[in-house]
Amino acid sequence: MRVAVIDLGSNSFRLLVADVEPGGGIRPVLREREMLYLGGALAQSPVLSEEHIGMAVGATKRLHDLGVRTGADRTIAVATAAIRTAGNREEILARLSEAAGTPIRMLDGEEEARLGFIGVAASVALPAEPHGVIDLGGGSLEIAIGHAGTVEWSTSVPVGVSRFHAAHVHDDPMLPDAAQKIADEVRSLVAEAAVEAARRRPGATVAIGGSIRALTRVVAARTLGWTPGILNQFYITADEIRLTMEEMLPMTRTERLDVAGVKESRADQIATAALITNTIFEEFQLERLWVSYWGLREGAIIDEYGAHEFPLGTELRDTSVARMAARFVSDPTHSEHVAHLASSLFAQTRRLHGLSQSDREVMLYAARLHTIGMSVAFNGYARHGAYLLEHSELRGFSPNEIAFLASLVRFHRRGIPSSEYEPYANLTKASRSRVDALVALLHTADVLDRALDQSVHEIELRHEPGLIHVRFLGDDPRIRRDWATSAAGSIARALDVALVFDRDQLIET
Repeated sequence: MRVAVIDLGSNSFRLLVADVEPGGGIRPVLREREMLYLGGALAQSPVLSEEHIGMAVGATKRLHDLGVRTGADRTIAVATAAIRTAGNREEILARLSEAAGTPIRMLDGEEEARLGFIGVAASVALPAEPHGVIDLGGGSLEIAIGHAGTVEWSTSVPVGVSRFHAAHVHDDPMLPDAAQKIADEVRSLVAEAAVEAARRRPGATVAIGGSIRALTRVVAARTLGWTPGILNQFYITADEIRLTMEEMLPMTRTERLDVAGVKESRADQIATAALITNTIFEEFQLERLWVSYWGLREGAIIDEYGAHEFPLGTELRDTSVARMAARFVSDPTHSEHVAHLASSLFAQTRRLHGLSQSDREVMLYAARLHTIGMSVAFNGYARHGAYLLEHSELRGFSPNEIAFLASLVRFHRRGIPSSEYEPYANLTKASRSRVDALVALLHTADVLDRALDQSVHEIELRHEPGLIHVRFLGDDPRIRRDWATSAAGSIARALDVALVFDRDQLIET
């Protein structure tokens, strides 16, 4: 089933169209938004003017029509803080419902927090312990604490970026007095929630919302040296937010547009967002916030159609990789066999590479996905596969982990990574060394089944100083000499050891 969600928010109206998959997962197929800043309008007047209502009706109609054209079988429409607090909300809801072709579901703060919490549970690899979710929107701030997709406590406070910006910021750049008023008001409004959150002591806190994502792009551009396509499970620290705030506050809008990661649609309010977020960090005594790319809209679909038992940690990653493989891998027998051989090679060379169990897990994910690029074209399929991974919404992986995984897929064919590939080049030196070793192992495993016949069932390694004797086991387990030479070269480069193959198991070309 294909479902459209129209989210009528305080900064923007957004559309998500997604397919509900077997097992309760969802696969987004379209996202669109229109920036309206209704929260700012309501900071100036308790009711929305006819002009603003007309803008809202037009945007809702366009998003609804787009969802229908995309093939949505059903539309869900929800409204949050701006419309919730408007003095003429009944008139607004009636007109927007007609434009959306369905009754608007008016969310209170508690329900808004719950749906956002569900979206996070389906998106971020979380531990079993209780965790918090913070949703900073244009008109309100929702805070929830719970675990496994179930909210145990939540609250909503009238702290919103669009609302505060319109009420207090009348100069460009923002005057110090205005910044102080915003910070003081945020502290006052969140004080009670901060005490309750501290009492519940969540193990981690995840942030959602467009303002947070806008700030995350700036932090990522500064700290990573590049901006990943998807920033799910990236984390921002208190120091990074404070630095971003200090950088943005003295700037004019024009100057902010020159900052890496700043989009034009967020340039007006991003300094206000940084100030509010920094104050939240201070009041809740947070050291870091994880960022979820999914939130309320995804939560609304999952709540209605999806599974309500959410995989945690590694299980979420396993499920995400399995779904991607089911969609893009045409020969799963080959991919699983390469994973089996790579795991054997990893275990038998452990004393040489010294890598961890988590490294092995990422290598096995790469093995299962190493041929996804063939869904685009055979020629250059490793490059196509890496691109798909970079821009996929693979749940449970941070941007660095995606870069790591994409690097393995990108270079498994040649066995030697290149610094010309940006995600690899911007990994730390230690991470690049780990990629080098894993690429060599994955390349060798792929070489052993390059004929796609699984004739090499197992591989046995016998170690001597400076070299490894390789023996294949299976039904007529032979490979081409040039393939073996390629594998030996990548292993020698990464592990500083020579591979010696039995001559009777090599086919001359």
